[in-house]
Amino acid sequence: MVDKVFKKTSGNGQLTLYLGKRDYIDNVDSVESVEGVVKIDPKDLGDRKVWVQLCCAFRYGNEDLDVIGLIFRKDIWINHIQLYPDAGHKPKLTDMHNTLLRKAGEQAYAFTFEIPTNLPCSITLQPGPDDQGKKPCGVDFEVKAYVAKEAEDPSEKIDKKDTCRLIIRKSQFAPVNTGSGQRAELCKSFMLSDKPLLLEASLEKDIYYHGETVPVKVKVKNDTNKVVNKFRVTVEQTTDVILYSADKYTKSVLNEEFAETVEANSTFEKVFRVTPLLAQNREKRGLAVDGKLKYEDTNLASTTLVRPGMDREILGIMVFYKITVHLLVSGAGLLGGLTGSDSITGVALGVGSASCSALYNVMYRKRVGTLDPGPASVLLCCVGLCTLVLHSWVCVLLYITHMEFWPLSQSVPWNTLCTTASLLLVFNVLVNMGGVCTYPALITLGFLLTVPASAAVDVWVLEAPPLSDMRLVAFCLISAAFVLLLFPEDWDEKTLQWISSVWSHKTPNT
Repeated sequence: MVDKVFKKTSGNGQLTLYLGKRDYIDNVDSVESVEGVVKIDPKDLGDRKVWVQLCCAFRYGNEDLDVIGLIFRKDIWINHIQLYPDAGHKPKLTDMHNTLLRKAGEQAYAFTFEIPTNLPCSITLQPGPDDQGKKPCGVDFEVKAYVAKEAEDPSEKIDKKDTCRLIIRKSQFAPVNTGSGQRAELCKSFMLSDKPLLLEASLEKDIYYHGETVPVKVKVKNDTNKVVNKFRVTVEQTTDVILYSADKYTKSVLNEEFAETVEANSTFEKVFRVTPLLAQNREKRGLAVDGKLKYEDTNLASTTLVRPGMDREILGIMVFYKITVHLLVSGAGLLGGLTGSDSITGVALGVGSASCSALYNVMYRKRVGTLDPGPASVLLCCVGLCTLVLHSWVCVLLYITHMEFWPLSQSVPWNTLCTTASLLLVFNVLVNMGGVCTYPALITLGFLLTVPASAAVDVWVLEAPPLSDMRLVAFCLISAAFVLLLFPEDWDEKTLQWISSVWSHKTPNT
């Protein structure tokens, strides 16, 4: 039963193309046949013939640019049928044919196209807000009836008024037996921790349908001293354009966070449910969606199912999806454990470190005074050697007593450690040598601004937990310690003198 008939007439009125539907299903092992009818007015045809063709093409540019001699369309597969004069094409008439023949009337000719199973499905790269009115890039199927002497003669120009065309959509239906879902594990080791953090994520099945909720089962075994503060589940779409280049585009179609906490030395298990939808990604330019017919709504592009022996290049565009589970662990920011822990010990260590740094800078300027860069470098080298001698035995003692653990060399994040060491070296050279080469107050002011800058980076870039009241108090204490560096050396004496002068003006004479 045909609910709706799609009709398109050529500009000169000689041809009228009829289709009973425009959506054709690919069931992986077979594809629905394209059944249609063309009504022909044979007068004024002369020696020309009437052809109908089904073409699968990849479009990567706008048709308006074809006038300058460039073609932004590549035919992947094409098939022609001669309808008039009769060339022997006699398809087996179906109910669809009979309905369309009654609708078209006299001089109507039926045709049937069989779509190969190795052709891609209709895919469109979603245009941006500024690309409205332009034909989008992607893979499409087109049924076209036209008048020409030969089916495909490059020297013969076919007038647009002698053609009529309808775009159809080939959609893929996944098999019912989807199989078991995938499972992935990750073992993460941290510095100075003898046991790792184990993350496991799994899916119930391998294929999910449009609009279906995807349950992601997550298991965490946290044997470290870190605290997991948040979970993040992302779904990314990877579009591989393999027909004309090796371009790959990755777009995030879902990014959800879950405020779940996993304490140190504990386990966690929960199912997070996410639903990636096109409605949440309307403005993302270049996102792959199922082929769109005029103003009808569509979905995110289906995953490309590659069968054994299939030529990947003929697919034009391949689409895949990846689900990733992220754990946001405390203590990973620029301020270390101070941003990830609310303990009094962490705050006390942070404040003590800042206070000792302030005391060192004050004593350095007061006792040493002004030095040239050469003697200052020798002094700093001596300080570094003393620090190495005094700190080394502490690390060895902690290792011998098994209070700290040193992981194997291949488990150490050398990139992070080397980057941190380089930044600390540059920081110390600038701070200590800057006091020799420029104004000490300027260096102290820069030193002071590192505290709020580090906090901002931890919160917005590294996504550390929001600052609590205790952390804000710690930041204020650290800032106050650095502010002391801006005071002159005799600030206490001058302050007492100023208070005495004010008090003497207020005290009446006796």
